Amino acid sequence: MNQRAPSSWISMFLEAQAAELGAATNTLLAYGRDLKDFDAWLARRDMGFETVVRDDVESYLVYCDDQGLAKSTRARRLSAVKQLYRFAFEEGLRSDNPAIQIAGPGQDKRLPKVLSVEEVDRLLDVARHSGRSAADRVRNTCLMELLYATGMRVSELVSLPISATRGDPRLLLIMGKGGKERMVPLSPPARIATSDYLEQRDLDEEAARKAGKPASKYLFPSFGKDDQIHCAGLILDGHKRHALGRFGSLAEEYQPRHADVLAAAEVWQIDRSPATNFIQLFSRKLNRMRGQ
Repeated sequence: MNQRAPSSWISMFLEAQAAELGAATNTLLAYGRDLKDFDAWLARRDMGFETVVRDDVESYLVYCDDQGLAKSTRARRLSAVKQLYRFAFEEGLRSDNPAIQIAGPGQDKRLPKVLSVEEVDRLLDVARHSGRSAADRVRNTCLMELLYATGMRVSELVSLPISATRGDPRLLLIMGKGGKERMVPLSPPARIATSDYLEQRDLDEEAARKAGKPASKYLFPSFGKDDQIHCAGLILDGHKRHALGRFGSLAEEYQPRHADVLAAAEVWQIDRSPATNFIQLFSRKLNRMRGQ
């Protein structure tokens, strides 16, 4: 049986997830964090991945429970361990899978958090009036209307190509997790906001082109070296899920610290003027990513 350093096991596993399954970056980061925690727990007991038995995995889950971790967190960590040992078995690193028959803790069933129509209208209205310039306000309005109308993940929004919005489309083609495509509808307010933003964006890009800067393929470009705003720059730490949506379910879960920027159910508790606070923070984060 091949003996590999634990760090090598994690690296090989993550590379396989990315290459063979097209796992998203956030998914790989979550796997890495969970497996490093398991590795650290084993190291404190002078153990390695190659010597683990079923009782060890169960003891680790008990340890996670003693740490006060939520059921969802414990379930995710067990899933990462199971995936690692499945990979190790298939690659011949182990002759067995010590985690295959371990049942997870399950997850609490919770109703999705949503905002009232009045709260959503207030949030969108604040977006129209928040920003350091008229161009910022147009951009903020477009961002919020697109998120509200489509239920896109933030990572999908910031990677949306500008070509997808040309021609006043009623549907957008979105590239989601694992390279899967789906069509999402655009509401009339979202179409108007997008049209207004494109007009402003084209003017800004023409000025940039005259200054010798290359055109961006993204609807919401960054002025950084890789031309793309990253969702981590738009995160409000500690918030967990979508709370908006005209169409379909918007309860897609993000990995830790990559929560949706529109978790406004909790944002509503920031201060006496929560909508204004949220939009201003959102705008500041976006401006920083744009280099303004």
